[in-house]
Amino acid sequence: MLKTQKGIITKYLNVANSFLHVTGLYNPSARYAFTNITDEDFTSFWDKIPITVKPHETIELSITTPIPGVNGQALAVKMTGELVDFIMINEAKADELAHKDIPYYRSPKGSSLGIPGARKPYEDQILKELAVDEESPAIQSMRKQLKEEILGGSEQKQSVEPPPVPSQEEFAEIKAVGNKEPEVIKKPAKTRKLHGDEIADANSASTN
Repeated sequence: MLKTQKGIITKYLNVANSFLHVTGLYNPSARYAFTNITDEDFTSFWDKIPITVKPHETIELSITTPIPGVNGQALAVKMTGELVDFIMINEAKADELAHKDIPYYRSPKGSSLGIPGARKPYEDQILKELAVDEESPAIQSMRKQLKEEILGGSEQKQSVEPPPVPSQEEFAEIKAVGNKEPEVIKKPAKTRKLHGDEIADANSASTN
């Protein structure tokens, strides 16, 4: 879990190494969609109050949420800067680990931490300004999830194929079998063994 205290990342608020740098007062009506683009929980603190964003989750930052009364633009600048710091520092560490066989190797990614142009691609992925009448990211997420569930259910219904219809030839064969009369099996005639006198009578009758 990423936390912005205990020295894990640099302290960041309204510094001039970013295109998010604000001169003058923050806009109290500004609204932003903030997305945690990492695979870890991201936790920032405002006056010791934690704000946790799950991996790839998007939340709204405004005067009403997540901390009522706290300026959304100030939160946006602070949280975006902290998350960009975390990503770039980790990338620099991974780059140096990949080149550990090179003595005294220092990743150029680390030196670009304070360059606005190097930070901007991450800032653009993390932060988006919302229009006054634009839906909250939470509502958009719920709408998207509901749409996926509805479409997923309809696809499952469509995937159930009806039983195949017989062709004309197959139907004719089925009909012929149904109209065919049952075969009559003839049983052999019963016989009995004749006695001696009955055999004699039969022989005399045949000679006459």
